[in-house]
Amino acid sequence: MNEKTASVHRAGPGQAGAGQIGPGDGAGREAALAAADHVLGDVHAKLTLLEYGDYESPACMRAEPRIQHLMGAHTGRLCLVFRHFPMMEEHPHAELAAEAAEAAAAQGRFWPMHRLLLARPITLRLRPWRAMHKASGST
Repeated sequence: MNEKTASVHRAGPGQAGAGQIGPGDGAGREAALAAADHVLGDVHAKLTLLEYGDYESPACMRAEPRIQHLMGAHTGRLCLVFRHFPMMEEHPHAELAAEAAEAAAAQGRFWPMHRLLLARPITLRLRPWRAMHKASGST
């Protein structure tokens, strides 16, 4: 899998220079990439999976292995776009987890941290956060 942040991230939707993702031939479905999006795979792939995720959501945790399977089975044909969507009323630590993922992203390590956060239930204690940060390869 190609783990990269697309260069189109520099402009938000509706802004000059905002990138488009959609079918490889440019026809039909298109969705603007937002500045905060994280992209895995080729932004010009024929298929785009747009995930709104919450790191404390059991449903998101259950979906992650399936998404990884799809990405592996459709390498080069599928692009994953992840957007944070913490549901604070139901998941009080989801926003902090999203911030941890963004801290890792600032060091080019979003996807390893993303996978770690979805691999285990979140706790608010500082020690597990430090261990996950280190395990993601971030400094």
